Amino acid sequence: MRSWVWRALVLAVLHAAAQTAVAAIRVHNPPATPLTQTLTLGFLVALVLAWGTVDGRRRPACAMTWFYTGLLAGPIAGLLGVLAQSTLVDATGLESLGTAMTGGAAFTALLIAGPALLGTLLGRRPQTPAPQPPDSAPQPQTPATQSPGPTPQPQAPATQPPAPAAQPPDPA
Repeated sequence: MRSWVWRALVLAVLHAAAQTAVAAIRVHNPPATPLTQTLTLGFLVALVLAWGTVDGRRRPACAMTWFYTGLLAGPIAGLLGVLAQSTLVDATGLESLGTAMTGGAAFTALLIAGPALLGTLLGRRPQTPAPQPPDSAPQPQTPATQSPGPTPQPQAPATQPPAPAAQPPDPA
């Protein structure tokens, strides 16, 4: 199977689960709905953006892969979301399927393709080495920056002529 099919299936399941969780919170705790929707949307966008960035670093020519992923994941997420809501949350019926397969699918496709394409652009950027802080490089000592104190004595060359042998004292 192509890589975009696997991505589409994984992201469709995640989007359907998020849609079902938001619907459950909307039914059981209506005041928390706006915060839940915002956090869920942010999580899904951040996930796809990170996945697209990693993918852009490994495979620079993957823009069409993400486009196909969004096109396939949208309708699948809409169908799975309606099925999950009807069985787990409330009595959502077939009347919601049309909206989920058109507007919901288009929104999901844009939520996948947009951040993923932005992530691939970020992933393609050339890596620049991190600049070193100025204290980490050894600085040459100039007369103005030398520390006060005794100056080091020059070392004698390693090859010195041998010392004359000690003469015994003269008896005279």
